[in-house]
Amino acid sequence: MTHAKKMNRAIRSACRILILMLIAVFSPACRQELDLTGSYEETTVVYGLFDIQDSVHFLRIQRGYIDSAESALVIARNPDSIYYPEGTLEVQLTDELSGVHYTLERILAEEAGIIKKEGLFADSDYPLYRLGATLNDSSRYRLQITDAGRGRSVSAEASFLGPFKLFVPADGYLLNWSGDEREIVTLSWQHSRKAGIYDMRIRFCYSETDTLGRSVQKEIQWKIFTNKLVLNRSEQSIIKHDYRSIAFFQNIRGRIAEDLTLTRHADSVIFEISAGGIELARLISNQKVRDGLLSGVATPYYSNIEGGYGIFSSIYRISAGARLGEITLDSLARGRFTRHLNFR
Repeated sequence: MTHAKKMNRAIRSACRILILMLIAVFSPACRQELDLTGSYEETTVVYGLFDIQDSVHFLRIQRGYIDSAESALVIARNPDSIYYPEGTLEVQLTDELSGVHYTLERILAEEAGIIKKEGLFADSDYPLYRLGATLNDSSRYRLQITDAGRGRSVSAEASFLGPFKLFVPADGYLLNWSGDEREIVTLSWQHSRKAGIYDMRIRFCYSETDTLGRSVQKEIQWKIFTNKLVLNRSEQSIIKHDYRSIAFFQNIRGRIAEDLTLTRHADSVIFEISAGGIELARLISNQKVRDGLLSGVATPYYSNIEGGYGIFSSIYRISAGARLGEITLDSLARGRFTRHLNFR
């Protein structure tokens, strides 16, 4: 997957979180104290998930208003109300171990290959703040965003995630799943230092050959689990997740259409697990509480941005390639879910 596509997906996820935060900022009902006679109140909203495996990092910064004389939906449609003009902000990242300072460059999202979809906010292209640097997981980083013209600043601190080990499946794992309803596979990995949440997905790689002998490589993917919270775990602990192998074949059946003119060959399976930092885990945990028992109760949003709203944290991804064993190949060709897909 290209960096632009990874970033596009991350930004779409970011938008969902930003929408929740900006709604909280825009809506007087979400504030316990509000001077209704005031013209407006401004706050800074920040979203950044840095990955030390990348050489280019992006930060999204917007501003929100509470305005007693204007609808929040109207404000959100005005780019001048939610985006800081060029030259307004100085954005710096400091490596607190080495003392190195980095200044982030303001660009437009389209320059990074990210196209905004229509939605609640203004349709115009939006700014991102870009950093080209190699970061590491042994340091702690401080983010400082300064609006010198208004004498305002916000800040945040985070330690970034580093490598961790996937035990089952390890690279080269022989996948010999039958799809029996009673068959359960226990996936396991070493808890990543500074992580608090995990996602895991499967990528199934296969080829299709038509009646003229022309072949094309294809891939489908799906999530095994998402937002698995593991707060308050020791660094050396092993995390496990039980997966029913029947779901593997059901997902393939649901994502590949029957076509009698094609023969198919299963090539490989890749498992990818993504870890998110403690700060991101606390944000999602907070949102689950707000959507659950405390739905409708004016509880505060989690944020690790001092002087503003938002999240500054990190992610880290690892993967393991698996070989397909005879039992799995036979189940693909003859099993009740996939036998009509012409796997050979």
